[in-house]
Amino acid sequence: MSNRDKGNIYESIACNYLIGNGYIVCDRNLSAGVGEIDILAKKDNILVLVEVKGKSSEKFGHPLEFITKNKLLRIKKAYNLLLSQGILPEHEIVRVDLIYFKANSEYVHIIGDDWIL
Repeated sequence: MSNRDKGNIYESIACNYLIGNGYIVCDRNLSAGVGEIDILAKKDNILVLVEVKGKSSEKFGHPLEFITKNKLLRIKKAYNLLLSQGILPEHEIVRVDLIYFKANSEYVHIIGDDWIL
């Protein structure tokens, strides 16, 4: 199974989780050349850009270690570019959430209150 296939599985599970928790999933895998948004969702009039990370082991690091300032910057650049192209709607509040999967397939949702764009 390719990493892309694994990523699609993780993202599908994350979408189901979000829907089950009152989010509206608007789109997936929005690529802008400067970065990618894994899941675009809405809840309570907040546009949420969801980054999904899955690792089959923590041999090379915890999934949170892969959410660097540079990664957040690429997500922000992708959002701004897609916004300027009219592909994404404007929202007053936009934040970045993270859903990461542990090696045992449990997942954790981190609401990105500190990552509001």
